[in-house]
Amino acid sequence: GSGILAIALAKLGAKEVTAVDIDPIAVKAAGENAARNGLADTIHVVEGDLARDIGGRFDFICANILADIIISLSPAVPLLLAPGGAFLASGIIKDREQDVLGALAGLGFALMARREEGEWVALLFEVKDA
Repeated sequence: GSGILAIALAKLGAKEVTAVDIDPIAVKAAGENAARNGLADTIHVVEGDLARDIGGRFDFICANILADIIISLSPAVPLLLAPGGAFLASGIIKDREQDVLGALAGLGFALMARREEGEWVALLFEVKDA
């Protein structure tokens, strides 16, 4: 997942992409796929946890994973977002959407857009007063 998202972002024009995954097999595959797509200089793959192992400021952060993990990672996101940056939370089952919305609203996130497909929801946020 992280590798595919990183490749998509790079192909859409992102000049620098950091892909983060806790699974060493996914990290290896992401690096190989980035190289296979001629994007090894654009995509930096990191094994770790977004909430503990990543520093810096990013214009865009995407988490395509289960609602509980999005909720647990979300306190770290405002510290990693550059001013005016956006956070895309996707891979959320519709039944858990309100849980994610409530948790992120409590952290100062404002919903900018919502997209639904079948039983899945994607939510785009900005941080209020960021």
